[in-house]
Amino acid sequence: VREERRLNSTIIFNGLTEAEIKSITDDERCVIESHSAGEEIYSAENFRKAVGIVIDGTVVAQSSENGGVTMRLLSGGECFGVAAVFSGAGRYVSYISAKTDCRILFIPEEVISESIRNIPLFAQNYISFLTTRIQYLNTLVDAYSSPNVEMRLARYIVAYVGGSEVPFDFNMTALSKSLGIGRASLYRALDELESDGLIKREKGRITVTDIEKLKKY
Repeated sequence: VREERRLNSTIIFNGLTEAEIKSITDDERCVIESHSAGEEIYSAENFRKAVGIVIDGTVVAQSSENGGVTMRLLSGGECFGVAAVFSGAGRYVSYISAKTDCRILFIPEEVISESIRNIPLFAQNYISFLTTRIQYLNTLVDAYSSPNVEMRLARYIVAYVGGSEVPFDFNMTALSKSLGIGRASLYRALDELESDGLIKREKGRITVTDIEKLKKY
């Protein structure tokens, strides 16, 4: 039941009937795989032409292997891998690994293609998902190109949490590296956002307390 609930919450299945969802997820070409914490899932050279949906656990998307910039954490019901389907590129664009033990449903390109043709709402959802990815990437570009440290941090957090007010773990060294700023500047920026009531820090975690104001920072 929990598994079905998480799949039903996936953006590409939004509004679909149970029968329509099952026609996709129960297809024999789809597979569910378990990955241990720290294990590689997708890399530039090792990936499949499939969209992955996280059923349990958490995965992390990085800009590259070996300590690349952390772009986002993905948990139950969230998707990755759209850049791997309908593309002739021989390399994948980022590095995906298991942050915790996790299970992932992989929906191959051919199933995605058939579902787009046969289920109009699925096609609309898939386009909507791609649009959110474009918006996310634009937000990251804004974050990295901003000359103002507080603005850069705010936009990075917005992109990282995907527009929701959820807590996430952070490491000052990794966050400093991700933003390309010194630790002292990062501490000042965090203090500024917290004093403005936009975030809350506690024991290595950041919680967004006002996502709408943070978006406008």
